Amino acid sequence: MKTGWESKPVGEVCSIVGGGTPSRSNPAYYGGKIPWATIRDMKADWIENTEFSITAAAVKSSATNVLPAGTVIVASRVGLGKVCRIRRDTAINQDLRGFMPKSAKQLDPQYLFLWFKSVADQIVAAGTGATVQGVTLPFLRSLQIPLPPLPEQRRVVAVLDEALAAIATATVNAEKNLANAGELFDAYLDLQMNQHWRRDRIVRLADACDVRDGTHDSPKYVEVGIPFVTQKNIRAEGLSFDKCRSISSEDHEKFYKRSNVEMGDIIISMIGANRGMSCLVDDDRIFSIKNVGLIKSSDDFDMKFLLYFLQSREAKSYVKDQSNGGAQEFIGLTKLREFPVPMPTVDRQIESIGALDHLKLQSDRLAALYTAQIEKIDRLKQSFLHRAFTGELTATMPETIAA
Repeated sequence: MKTGWESKPVGEVCSIVGGGTPSRSNPAYYGGKIPWATIRDMKADWIENTEFSITAAAVKSSATNVLPAGTVIVASRVGLGKVCRIRRDTAINQDLRGFMPKSAKQLDPQYLFLWFKSVADQIVAAGTGATVQGVTLPFLRSLQIPLPPLPEQRRVVAVLDEALAAIATATVNAEKNLANAGELFDAYLDLQMNQHWRRDRIVRLADACDVRDGTHDSPKYVEVGIPFVTQKNIRAEGLSFDKCRSISSEDHEKFYKRSNVEMGDIIISMIGANRGMSCLVDDDRIFSIKNVGLIKSSDDFDMKFLLYFLQSREAKSYVKDQSNGGAQEFIGLTKLREFPVPMPTVDRQIESIGALDHLKLQSDRLAALYTAQIEKIDRLKQSFLHRAFTGELTATMPETIAA
């Protein structure tokens, strides 16, 4: 730490206020004029608006507190590491804590906010809990905040705000480039669809392939057994057995007869937010499937060509339009079998695969480049925050980012 700076537990220099949730069973507590913030509202540096609002009666009857505009809000449960400020007087729930400097002559609120950003990793690392990670109030109170003189705090804020603004701009540009890399491939896939594949014969998927689905039952899971693949294991990058649960060989025998998944087949999610996502089975291990459609390999299709079609926007639109259900939408087996798919000759399929493979390779390289760039920018941000609160910040740092 810079010579002349002191540090104190943040609990000594700040008043810390918790929150609560008014009874959900009383509709008179909700829809009032008082903003009520939860972790879901912590999407930016400032909370401008909240998803919910409450009444004065709700504040009186619960543990929530209304905090003054400008208060620094820190997540102590669920979204550890998140920190923001409130634009207007706002109540908070029990997952959040409000930090207010006890003396305006000792601690600048924006300095406090930026310092909390710099220790976000410490807060995340301290989280405990099996399902919901949280940190204790004594832990938060004990965090040591560097306290240079107030003019120095404001200098740090001015330079750091400019640096973080430059970093935010660089991040937005990198994220746009990453999105554009994916759009480039999607656009070319659509071009293939519109200019070539639609000229070919359109068939029902079930007329060209054997289309099945996995079980809809919930078996008893075991520690060691047969992998039980669900829609969560079908990802953009392919089939994943990460966090895949296991079932007994007896249950597997029962479920496997229904589907009989083999190398070279395609599996497709039938339920949930990722329904329609598909991948080739490129692993020779034996597994069972649940809420997953199965397209058996066929002489009429090069299955990679069929996979590319299923990844097209037209195919995804079909899945969305043909889905049913409320909270968790799904596409049924009948609609999956009725999927209208183009069926060019195998030679033309192979030709299309070659062109798409080449562009996919270029797109993936660009995506990897921009992903690495975003990660580098994030590391730069953390470095700047660390240097700011050890007295190493200089006025030339924003220029360094721009360069």
